[in-house]
Parts: sequence; structure tokens; C-alpha cells
Amino acid sequence: EGSTIELILKKLKNILSEAKEMPPNQMVVVIDELGSATQEADGDELGRLVLNMLTRQKVSAVTSTQIQSLARYAGAQLGASLCYVDRQHRIYRGDFKPGGLRALCEEMGISKLLKP
Repeated sequence: EGSTIELILKKLKNILSEAKEMPPNQMVVVIDELGSATQEADGDELGRLVLNMLTRQKVSAVTSTQIQSLARYAGAQLGASLCYVDRQHRIYRGDFKPGGLRALCEEMGISKLLKP
């Protein structure tokens, strides 16, 4: 029970507790939507803290996030490999390419409904 962020933080606490107990290079963590369920600035801050802790503990991590500043931080400061997935579920190396939502709205006819 609790808010979405409270539930996420409980799960995150379990993951981080386990990571602290593991010997270096013995654990891989998968975190979907790191930094979600809160305001973007708070999610970015939490995500950076989590990624820094995992890096210090030498835990390998596969994460996803919609917070571009967090992804760029991980790439620039922590040496993370950045990838993005297109609408056909193809994976590409590199930074996110903007404009996907606009194209999807056009394709679904939503753009016409938004015009005055």
C-alpha cells in the first residue's frame, strides 16, 4: 500500500540492500523506469544517487528511463552505453532521438483533434 513512489522506493531499498551485501562484480540489476513516479528533477536526483551507488559497489545495471538528463549523465559521467528503442522495437546505440511522439500523434490522428 501507499503511493506509487512509496512502492517503488520500497522495492529499490530491497535492491540496494542486496547490492551492498554482494561481492563486487557478482550482481546484475535491472531497473525499469528509473526515476519515474515523481517530478522529473526528483527522479533525476534519485536516479543519479542510485547509479552512483551501484557503480561504487561494482554492480552491473541495465536501466531504462524517460529522464533524458539522467541518461546523458550516466553516459557522460559513469561510462554507460546509451541505447534507444524505436516504435518497431529496434534497438539503436546512442542518445534518444526526439520527435517520436509527434509522429505517433500524426499517425493516430490525434494531431487533427488538437488543432483549433
